[in-house]
Parts: sequence; structure tokens; C-alpha cells
Amino acid sequence: LCCVGARAECTLPDVYWREFLVMSSAMIRARSSDAETNNDADAVKPREPLEWILDFVGPEVPRQKMTKTINKFDDIEDCKDQQTRQQQQQRPQLVMNYHASFLHEVIQQFLKSAPQAENRTEKIRQYWDGFVLFNPGLGHPNLENQWKPTMEFLFSTGKPILFTAHSELDAERDASVLEELLSHWNHRDLSYFKECS
Repeated sequence: LCCVGARAECTLPDVYWREFLVMSSAMIRARSSDAETNNDADAVKPREPLEWILDFVGPEVPRQKMTKTINKFDDIEDCKDQQTRQQQQQRPQLVMNYHASFLHEVIQQFLKSAPQAENRTEKIRQYWDGFVLFNPGLGHPNLENQWKPTMEFLFSTGKPILFTAHSELDAERDASVLEELLSHWNHRDLSYFKECS
């Protein structure tokens, strides 16, 4: 996942991210159990260990933040014997990467780092499974133009995008900007956004 325009969420204490790992593991087990109960042969079976990768991208990401891995339980470092340590490492984990730049700048850096790669633009579009923008302020007069290159990239991926807003006014302004940007992206529909605002 990619958290675009990250700010405070990239500085949350590790305990919050461990809770995320606990809840995501519980959801996967529940879905697997439901599939077995319903004899759904086509259901996707969860694979363990589960690894989440979350990229925080935005100019307000603290520059000193380094990639870190959080395990479901914090006792992995306390394991004395190798076998117990290996068992702990098989549990769900979250890898968090930090990029103190605009998303379109991060993408340009990726492209420059692999200039000879085949289908490099398509690979970048497929890099993330989805995007989340917490209270981005797309419609704020001071931010509107900064978001355009990033939003055009997000729309081109065809991946799910989750938006939140501080208030109803914020949501209405963001929806207005999104409708304008999406006017030439006919495959997208904003009805879900309007229902939430």
C-alpha cells in the first residue's frame, strides 16, 4: 500500500502498527474459515507468513525516518534460541518505507534508477496494490495544483484509492476537484465518494 501525502500517520508508535497486524491476521483467518464453512473451492486461501509493505510518501514525511520492520509481537528480539527466533519470524510483519517527496517525484526517481528495464512505466503502475490519502485537502486553494500530477498517476494505475476528509466542507471541495480531474477518466465513478460525504 502507498500512503500518499503522509504526515502524522507515519510517526505513529509501533504499538498501533502491531494492532494493525493483529487485526489483519484475524480478518484473514475469518475469511478462510468462512470459505471452508461455505465449501468455497475457489476461495483464495491465506498464505502465511503475511507481509505488508506500506510506503509513506509526502513532503512532510520526516527525512530522518528509515525503513523499519514491525513484527506482530515485540518479543522477537528477546528470543534466545535460533529455533524460537525463526518461528517468531514466520509471523505477520509490516515493512514501512519512508519517502520525503511528492509521489510523482518518487516515481521519477524509480524510473531513473531502472532506465533500461522493460515495461518500467507499467511496473511502477503495478508496484502498489492500492493507495490511501488521509485528509489530503485536494480542493484546498493552496494545495490544488500540487496534487494534479500525483492524482493523474493514481488514476492511471486502476488501483483502489481511499480518501478521507476532515469535514463535510473538505469532502465537498475534494469531490469537486476529483470530479474535474476524472472527467476524462471515464472508467472511474465517484458515486461512492458522494455517498460518504
